[in-house]
Amino acid sequence: MERNIFLQEAGDLEEENRQLHARLRSMTDEASHNEKVLKRFNERELSLLAAESLPQLLTLITNGMQKSFELPAITLALQDPNHELRYLLLKSGTTPVIS
Repeated sequence: MERNIFLQEAGDLEEENRQLHARLRSMTDEASHNEKVLKRFNERELSLLAAESLPQLLTLITNGMQKSFELPAITLALQDPNHELRYLLLKSGTTPVIS
């Protein structure tokens, strides 16, 4: 009788061990994925900080977002009630798209 209880407990422990290993693998995979995402976002942040002009910044925002998230298209809508952004873009030689 004691042997049967021991075997049952050993079987339960083995099953729990298998479940814990599977859970650990899943968590490790998720952590690896999160690290890759974090690295990609850090790289994007650094590229945005390195922008030397407003047009370059806007291009990095839109093109970078499109590539990072594999989107077919992206639109950046900016509120510019006093036309400050428009002025800065025109001054830099870039014609803003107004819709």
